[in-house]
Amino acid sequence: MNISVENISHTYKGAERLSINELSLKIKSGTKHGIFGSNGAGKSTLIKIICNVISPTSGTVVFNKKDDSLNDVVEVKQSIGYVPQDFAFYEELTLLQNAKYFGTMFNLTDIEIQEQYDSLVSVFGLKNDQKKKISSFSGGMKRKVNLILGLLHKPEIIILDEPIVGIDVHSKNDILNYLNELHQMGKTIIYTSHQMNESQSFCENFTLLNDGKNIITGNLEEVLLHQNKRNLESILLDQ
Repeated sequence: MNISVENISHTYKGAERLSINELSLKIKSGTKHGIFGSNGAGKSTLIKIICNVISPTSGTVVFNKKDDSLNDVVEVKQSIGYVPQDFAFYEELTLLQNAKYFGTMFNLTDIEIQEQYDSLVSVFGLKNDQKKKISSFSGGMKRKVNLILGLLHKPEIIILDEPIVGIDVHSKNDILNYLNELHQMGKTIIYTSHQMNESQSFCENFTLLNDGKNIITGNLEEVLLHQNKRNLESILLDQ
């Protein structure tokens, strides 16, 4: 599913400046697309607009599937798996209780929830922790819970906002390896991170944001050539 962000702007209530400023962007189906920029560049706002969590002040986001535009908001939301930077679950519930709750929000049957849940819990190594409240989990385990809940409905588009921040190396590798497997299955992945080494090796295409504007979109070589830098980290250091 292709995504076209068309001349969007956004300002938060009471803010003195635009968080997104007349931004346009195309994300091709089946790609791993990194969105990066310094703090306040507009990354999280852009992601929330694409996910329909918030609406742009102006402009539109168009989803195209097999040459047809999706106009149904529910169908668009069903196609997206959003994994936010903040933990998005109920810590006083178990992992399975959270999965059942969020699964029903995507109209999954009990059988569908259980099958996908069993698969994801196995992938992320949380089988032995299913009966524990999530409040007892480590930071890396909670990141995995975020992913499990975001992937439960088998979305075509996976949108990840800082999915590996503050976690151990093993958890980081588990997450990135599984995301690569999903990409091989044709999933579209939109990825933001302050960890530029991981972003540079993981993503295929990149969009550099600054002050809510799209500075450059392209593959790694194109972005580095445009900015006259050797790596993504050096680009951020200059912002």
